[in-house]
Amino acid sequence: MDQFELYRVTSGGIDPLLDYANTAQLGRTLDSYQAIATEVNLAPGQTITYLFKFQDRASSWMPLSIQSYADFFRERRANIALIAGVVMGSIILLLLNGLVFAVTGRREFLWLGAAELAFAANTFNAEGYSTIFFFYPWPEVAGMLGQILRTLFALLMMQFGRAMLDTRRTLPRFDRFLRAMVWFGGALLAAALAMLVIGGIPVMALHGFGWLYVVAGALVMPVIGWFGIRRSRIYWPLFIAWFSMAIYIAYSAVAISGLVPQLTVNWHWVGPIGLFECMMATLTLVLHLRQLYTDRVAAERDTRAALLEKLALSEETARLADDRARALADVHARDRLLEGSAHDTRHVLHALNSAVHFSKAAGGTGSPPSDLITLLEASAHHLEDIIASSVSIGNRDGRFLALGVSDPGATIEGLADIYAPIAQRDRIVLTVESSCAGKAILDEALFARLISNLLNNAIKFTESGTVALECTNDDGLLRLTLRDSGPGMSAQLAAWLNEHAGDTIAPDLAMRVGTGWRAIREIVALMQGSYMVETDASGTAVTVVLPNPASHGVHTLSLEELAGAEPGLRLCEIGALQRGAGAADGRVTVVIANDARAETRVASAAQSQLLLVRPLCREMLHHPYVRGLANIPAVRAFSTT
Repeated sequence: MDQFELYRVTSGGIDPLLDYANTAQLGRTLDSYQAIATEVNLAPGQTITYLFKFQDRASSWMPLSIQSYADFFRERRANIALIAGVVMGSIILLLLNGLVFAVTGRREFLWLGAAELAFAANTFNAEGYSTIFFFYPWPEVAGMLGQILRTLFALLMMQFGRAMLDTRRTLPRFDRFLRAMVWFGGALLAAALAMLVIGGIPVMALHGFGWLYVVAGALVMPVIGWFGIRRSRIYWPLFIAWFSMAIYIAYSAVAISGLVPQLTVNWHWVGPIGLFECMMATLTLVLHLRQLYTDRVAAERDTRAALLEKLALSEETARLADDRARALADVHARDRLLEGSAHDTRHVLHALNSAVHFSKAAGGTGSPPSDLITLLEASAHHLEDIIASSVSIGNRDGRFLALGVSDPGATIEGLADIYAPIAQRDRIVLTVESSCAGKAILDEALFARLISNLLNNAIKFTESGTVALECTNDDGLLRLTLRDSGPGMSAQLAAWLNEHAGDTIAPDLAMRVGTGWRAIREIVALMQGSYMVETDASGTAVTVVLPNPASHGVHTLSLEELAGAEPGLRLCEIGALQRGAGAADGRVTVVIANDARAETRVASAAQSQLLLVRPLCREMLHHPYVRGLANIPAVRAFSTT
């Protein structure tokens, strides 16, 4: 107020009682009554007239109250209690916010604590106590202090909303609005401080913008509370407190503006509103701490469950390690048995080759070999294929093929010589029709085992009738078709075999897949082929298709030319490889040798997944197995779907 004067009207004129400019007199009445007040003592029937003269900077409204002495001080004590509650509650809130910040590290609680402290200071000032006790000699400071505290409270609350909701990330448009409001509040604070220091700023304009800013902040606070409830239900007390405060601030702004003269302002409501806001903010912090406790309990429970699961996994890992050790021991024992069996089998093979050699020598030069000698020679050759191909079939260290240019027709005829007597003994007619003109890129040992298992299965499960083997070699494919007149296999087994053609998925024991079919499936998958099984009561037909890039001819290349045609492979002579010539450079090593005997295959398999047997040709690089090693996508040669 720029002016406040109180007069008593008498018959002789007017007597001055209180003058705003008389700071000593003003200080005495403020000290006695904690208000601008004067006592009126009336005798029975006495009438006294008083005159007030005032000029307010921000309002045309002036609170006036006539009360008894007891009622006045009862109301004053109640007001002091409320204001004390607001101040103490705000201080406690500041401590609680500091505690929550220390526990969680979330900065928004520091902003909330600072805003609550500014609100407590504004409540203390709005009730006049800062002026009563401290600033009545400096009316400019008393006038600007309320403006600064109200603006600071609104600014801090908006900053709290930004931090709580993380509006920069979750609500970018709302964040831009809040950021603009924070900067505008900072400008108002700077203008108020400049008014105190240097003056020259229109006070009414500053008060007008200040109240507009506070009203805008009051209306934004329930919006922040609503977004907070959508994020977590623990913020519902803040929403209620801010909604009630927004109503009070908006009402007060309209009332003091004089737009609606009938509205009155009771500043004593600041105390109850502030105390209610402190209680709701405290409840919010309590709910937040409870949520932290609940989250910690849940985290401890999850950690305990994870530790128990980890312990169970550790025990399972230990058990699996023991099982693996036992399995490896069994595998090593089996390997030693197989190595011993292979070693002894070579003795038998050597004896068979010796018998064939001496039988041919005894028959004389130029005389055709007998059927028995032919059978012995074919059997010895097939036995050598079985020993050699053991490196590829059942190899636990990885895949291995020994590809070379072969004559599939000769291989089939040799095996037919072996199985013809067996079929004749069982009264089965075995016929072989081979139109395999040309060569094939094959692992000859594995190819021989494939045909052997097909013929063996067909003859074993055919009591009488016919077994027919047909081979064709064209269009980049080597096609084998075996038909028998046996009882056929079960539809379930045939369906499973067709569904898993070309892969190495192990069958269930209930499927009763025999040793022969397991070998057939593994060989076909290794050679990048496929098969089809057709069966009924009249017999079974098995069609096997293998890729053969050499079906249209062979183009012989030297080792250097072959290496230049495929730089993704490192081609090494087996002798140079054994001397350590193949340095690691990220490429796949391919071994080159003159034969694919058992010793050569074993030495090559220790260093590589592929052995190429001379003569070398360009078509070897087109085989899907070679293309897969060279990081070229292999195309399935035959589809059963």
